[in-house]
Formats: sequence, structure tokens, C-alpha cells
Amino acid sequence: MELIEKFAQWIDDDDNDYSFGVSERCRLDGDIYKKTKPMNFISTGTQKIDNNGGSAGLGFTEEEEDFLPTAFGKMIKEGALKRMREKEKSKGKRARDDEGGFGFASVGGEFEKHTKGIGMKLLQKMGYKGGGLGKNAHGIVTPIQPKLRPKNMGIGFNDFNETEDKKKGLLGSERVGVERVKEKRLWSTKKKLENEEDLKEEKDRLLVVSERQKRQLYSMVEILNVLDQLDEDRSTGELTLDSLAELFIQLKSRFAEDYKLCNLSVIACSYALPLFIRVFQGWDPLQNPFHGFEIVSLWKSLLLSDQEFTASPYAQLISQVLLPAVRLSVINTWQAREPEPMLRFLDSWQKLLPHSVLHYILDYIVMPKLNSAVGCWEPLRETVPIHLWVHPWLQYLGHKLEGIFETIRFKLSQVLVAWHPSDASAYTILSPWKAVFDSASWEHLMSRFVVPKLQLILQEFQLNPANQKLDEFYWVMKWASDIPSHLMVDMMVRFFFSKWQQVLYHWLQASPNFEEITNWYLGWKELLPKELLANESIRYQLNRGLEMMNQAVEGLEVVQPGLEENIGYFRVPEQRQFEAQQKAVTQQSAMSFSMDDMSVKEVIEVHAQQHGLLFKPKPGRRHDGHQIYAFGNLSVIIDALNQKVYAQTEEGWSLVSLQDLVDKHQSSLS
Repeated sequence: MELIEKFAQWIDDDDNDYSFGVSERCRLDGDIYKKTKPMNFISTGTQKIDNNGGSAGLGFTEEEEDFLPTAFGKMIKEGALKRMREKEKSKGKRARDDEGGFGFASVGGEFEKHTKGIGMKLLQKMGYKGGGLGKNAHGIVTPIQPKLRPKNMGIGFNDFNETEDKKKGLLGSERVGVERVKEKRLWSTKKKLENEEDLKEEKDRLLVVSERQKRQLYSMVEILNVLDQLDEDRSTGELTLDSLAELFIQLKSRFAEDYKLCNLSVIACSYALPLFIRVFQGWDPLQNPFHGFEIVSLWKSLLLSDQEFTASPYAQLISQVLLPAVRLSVINTWQAREPEPMLRFLDSWQKLLPHSVLHYILDYIVMPKLNSAVGCWEPLRETVPIHLWVHPWLQYLGHKLEGIFETIRFKLSQVLVAWHPSDASAYTILSPWKAVFDSASWEHLMSRFVVPKLQLILQEFQLNPANQKLDEFYWVMKWASDIPSHLMVDMMVRFFFSKWQQVLYHWLQASPNFEEITNWYLGWKELLPKELLANESIRYQLNRGLEMMNQAVEGLEVVQPGLEENIGYFRVPEQRQFEAQQKAVTQQSAMSFSMDDMSVKEVIEVHAQQHGLLFKPKPGRRHDGHQIYAFGNLSVIIDALNQKVYAQTEEGWSLVSLQDLVDKHQSSLS
């Protein structure tokens, strides 16, 4: 009866989700229970087992099976075994799902996997009934955890107490765990708040996107309606440039963003192009430059944005409508010697022409016309000075005219060879070019062709206080503001003031009338241009004459000007011969030219032609102010002032002779 009550107690406990393990063998001998000595397992204390975790299970020994012979006992036995099998089955399933667990299921599953159930049978033979091990099922099921020691420490090293260290570690782990839990909770709370503020910002952003898309959809519908209306107007012939412009102005004002997004300027251009062609058909820009100006100005704002100009619908429109008319009119009717019609058109349309179109007109329409006209220009026969029809193009062409300037200088140098200072036409032609030619080219032109002829005039000029003729003096003074100052001052000191001081000295020696001398002195001073009077050397020459006058008035001996000046006045022929000899010495170099009336450049041109070589300037190429020329395959520069020629070599610019030029060209071919 006691055993039956014990089973009933076990059933009631199991129904209440509690179970216990039996780790002892019970044998009935009358009313006395005999207990076997329990195995020495580590106690785990009392365990509370739920339905899912599984009870420790209940096993029956042979004696216990014999104790239940009745039908009631068998019924109890079968119910208990069935319940135990179900619980063991669920425990085995959970053990397989748990990768790190180690208990009964682990033992019965993983171990049996390799031993085909032998391990479990052995445990059952030893009296294992499931649940906790040992007597009263107080033995632990999970394996003992490994003990940690410091790195490279063996067992028993330095009295290391594993138990105490483990306890300390557990306590430390618990504290660390609590802190981590707190930190995790704080982080989670903070992250949650941040996320809430972000799943909000995103909502606001999506609302903005949604509103923008709604507006764009509305804009698209409105734009399509306008385009449909334009198609109808075009089909009926009611579409004009003014009405078309008005519609696109409204679209650009109402839907500025979509106007750019949909590239409506291209669509507008496609509608406007045939209308523009009709408006400008038969147009002559030279005769009527303002035709269509206002309507083009209106359409520029529609087809052109602030960031684009060259590659724009507007540039394409101008290229297809205006450019053909300009090209046809200029090529067929415009004369370069009459620049005003073309300049009037460009001045009017400059702000409306895209850069690409303007550059095309200048480079491929205007420049060829100018080059052709300058090539045909004959300075001795032309009645209109060339600067009047070339200079106006400086504002548009600038340095691109350098090649034309080189041609003009060459032609001027040819006619200046036979020029005489009495001919004022040379000054009329040359003076406007001082501010246009570069300083080196202008100085070369003056020193080579003008200054030598003026020096001869001053050398032959006679100073006669009684009957002074000033025509020659005026010829020279006319150039005072155009000849470089150092050249003009040197010429005046050497060839005028030397004679002027000698005349004054001899006049003071003959008991002169000082009032007449004073008037003579003041008269010459007034004849000097302001450019010369501002020069210190010129003022010094005048002061020397004033000192001689003061010496004569005070009765002192007048100091005669130097011997060099005497020679210059009294022995003009001998002085000329001396200067010619000095000039011949200074012009000796590695190069020998037969100059006569030819310049260095002309000599090289003839030499190049004799050897079948090309000789021409390289536009825009200069070195130390000198134009660079191509002589065959060589680059050369001409120092006309010193009568020298230099060729560019690997070492730099080297002085060469005419034969050297040919030899170096031949060497470059090998």
C-alpha cells in the first residue's frame, strides 16, 4: 500500500508540472525497504522541472515490477512508462536543438550516435533511470566547466587557487554583466530615441518628395496642354514668333524648374526655327543690319541660360539662320577697304552673337578679305592710308593681325628706301602705326629707314643767323614725337647742337648785339618740340649756349666748344668719311652681305629663293622682340640694327652666315 501511495503521489506531482528523479533501487521484503549505497555524485540541490524541461524520469527494477502483479498495478506501471517515454522523447528533441547543451539528451543523442545505443544501455545497466544522477537524483547532469589559468601556467604553479580565482571571476563577471546590461539598456533607449527622430525625418522627407512629385505632375500636364495648343496653331498657320515667344515666356515663368528639367528651350527652338528662316529670308546684313534685332534679343533670353552660350539651342539657331546670310553678303559684296558696313553690323550684333559664331565670322570671313586686300596694297599708289581700314579691326582681331602687320612693315620698308624727308606722305602713312606695332618692330623701322635720312638732312642743314631757312629743320622736327626718344636725342646732339654752339661761339667773338643773340637763342628754343625740351640732354645743350652768352656779357673769355664739334661743323665731308669708316668697322660680323639698297631680310629672301627654300615669318612667334622666321627647316631671327642673323640650334640662338643657313638646313634633313 505504501508503494501505491507513492505512485499516486508521483502522478499528482507530474500533473502539477513537477517531477522528481529516482536514483535509488527499492526492493520490497515484506514491509521493509532495503536501500543500496548511493553513488558519490556532486549535489545540485532540489530541482524544479517543468513539462518542457522534462522530469528526471522514473525507472522500475525487477523487484518493483514483481511488486505490481495486479491489473491495477499494471495499469499504473504502463501509464508511468508511457509518460516517461514521452518526456524522454521531448527532452531528446530539445537537446538536439541546443548546440552547447550537455545533459541526458546530449548523452543519449550525441553519444549514441556513434555507439548505436550502447552508452545508454550501459547507463541503464548501472541503474540510471533518467533525471539527476545519484541517490535522490541530486547529481548534476551538465558537465563541469573547464578551469581557466593564466597563460603558460601549469597545475599548482605559484600556489594558484583555482576555486578562489573562479569565485572571484564569477563575482567579477556578475558585476561586469550587470554593468553591461545597464549600458545596453541605456544604449537601447538612446538608439530608440534616435531611430524615432530618424523613422520622423524620413517621414518629413517623403512628404516633401510627394509634394514635389505632385507639383511636377501638374506642371507636366500644363506643359503638355500648351504644346498641344502650339501644334494646333502651327497646323492652322496662326503661329508667329511673337505668340510663340509669349507662350514660352509664360512657361518659363510658371515652371522655371521644369523648364530646365524638360529642356524646353530645345523644344522652343524646334518650333521657332522655321519661323526665323522665313523672317530672315533674303536679308542683307550690310544694307539693313538692324533687321530682326528685337525679336532675336527676345528669343535669346528664352533659349540661353546663364551657364551656357556656345553649345546651346540659341547658338544653333543663330548658326542656321543668321550666319549663312552674313557669309553670303560679305563674300559677295563687302570690300575690305570699306570696313564701315561690316563694322556697323558687328557693333550692333556683337552682344547677340554666340562666341562660336562671332569667331567664325572674324576668322573665316573677315580675315581672308583683309589678307587679300593687304597683299594687293601698294603704298605709292594708294590714296587712302592703310591704317584707316585696318586699325578698326584691332578691337575684334587684336593679335590675330600680326601676320598682316608683318606684311605692311615689309611693304613700307621697300618704299622707304627711295624716300626723301621732304615727302610728308611717309609720315602720314607711318605715324599711325607707332601705337600698333610692337616697340621693337617700330624702333627697327625708324632706325633702319627714317633716322639715317634725317641725320643727312641735319648734317647738310646750314645755320645762318642773318638769313635762316628752316624747311629742313621742320622736316626733322615733324618726326620728333614718333622716333624713339634716345634715337632722336642722339641725332640732335650730334648733328644739330654741335653746329648750333659753334655758330653761337663765333658770333660772340665779333662784338655782337646781345639783344639779337638773345632773340636768336629764344627763337631756337621755341622751335624745339616739347618732347625734346623735356629731355635732360637737350636742356644741357641749351644751357651750354646760355653759359657762353653770360661769359661774353660779363667780359670773360668764352670757352670754345670741343674739337669734335669743330670737326663736325667745319669739316663736314671729312666727318662723313670718318663716320662711314667707323660704321663699316662696327658692322663686321660672321655674316657678309652685299647690301646696296637691300635690307638684311631681303638678302635672306633672295638667298632662300636661289636654293629653293621657303622663307616666311612664323605668326605670333617672337624672341627678344624679334620676329621669328622659317628658313627651310630652321628658325631664324634678324637683328637688322646690327646686320646679323641668328639660327636656333640645340645650344640656343647662334650667329650664322648665309652659307651656314643652307648647311644647317641640309643637316636637318639627314
